[in-house]
Amino acid sequence: MGKLTHQEFISLLLAMGAMLFFARLAAEAARLIKLPVVTGEILVGVLIGPSFLGHLYPGLFVKTFPLYGEVG
Repeated sequence: MGKLTHQEFISLLLAMGAMLFFARLAAEAARLIKLPVVTGEILVGVLIGPSFLGHLYPGLFVKTFPLYGEVG
């Protein structure tokens, strides 16, 4: 397994940060309307995934979650 380049590492941190931020935001919103927290987290997972964000804004999706780089 090779090392991540600086750009790949920054992309990884940005993607993880975006996922955590929006999941937490949606979890708190779900809690306010008396839904289980996991409902908001799952909703965000669907919304920022390739089926929704990747379909509506493919450029933004690929910039946030790059499709290149070493996997595994």
